[in-house]
Amino acid sequence: MVCVDLTCVAIRLTPVWVCLIAYCPNGKRPTPLQALVRVMDYGFSVEAFKRKPIVLLTHMFVHANESHLAGNLTSLMATLLEFGGPSVQRNVEEHNVWVSVRRMVGSFAVFIGGGIMGGIGGQLMFNDAQLACRHKRWMSLLSVKGETNGTPLDAVIRRAKSWLERMKYKIDKKRTDSIFMCGASAGICSLAGFNVSYYKRWGTALTMVAPEVIALVCSLLSSQTRLANTAWLPAGEVVGHAAHVGGFTAGVCIGLAWRWFSRVYRNARQRKQRTKKV
Repeated sequence: MVCVDLTCVAIRLTPVWVCLIAYCPNGKRPTPLQALVRVMDYGFSVEAFKRKPIVLLTHMFVHANESHLAGNLTSLMATLLEFGGPSVQRNVEEHNVWVSVRRMVGSFAVFIGGGIMGGIGGQLMFNDAQLACRHKRWMSLLSVKGETNGTPLDAVIRRAKSWLERMKYKIDKKRTDSIFMCGASAGICSLAGFNVSYYKRWGTALTMVAPEVIALVCSLLSSQTRLANTAWLPAGEVVGHAAHVGGFTAGVCIGLAWRWFSRVYRNARQRKQRTKKV
């Protein structure tokens, strides 16, 4: 029979409570418009970061609507209960408050660190790749530099086309840099990645991250026709599949690094103990 200590479970789920407080700061459910305004105030975008660097942290806890919040909190609770301890059941049955606090701090660090590094990094790299693919930026610049033959009129036309391409690229990049991101889902994927690499637990990773990888691959394999038909949209997508995969990758790297550090620390302690015995 599973015996649950509600205090320890509540401590472990602290990131969930923080997200809830961030969504309902006054204790009242916000309207859809208020939630979107809060995303614009505290969500991350390249342009917003230039004005307020604090959005690098605050974007980890904002949500656009209630369905977005509910989905993320469900996944977050699953990854938090999977985080730490010899097994998930032992995590749920944990009665030591100090152990719960330590695991809460550790999960918070992975959630925020992996979400920021992997989530933002992955999404920005994906956006830049889409921009380059959409505008064929590098190929067009090389072709302009390489073509030296032709009449003066041809040279003028080539320069005009190059200028137009650069302007289109800058406008598209400006719009892309203004897209707001909510980083909680990337942080959740980071926790799932940490659970895989450090604890060898694949439960949440298979259900959450595998579909994101498939969606990202499909986005990368999109045809030029599709990109041309959506030229009025900024690069990137409403759902940040690249951010999710990036967060997962960052979590895996953090887990591997922590395993290495733990092994080195454990070996050092063992050598020290053997030296004392001698």
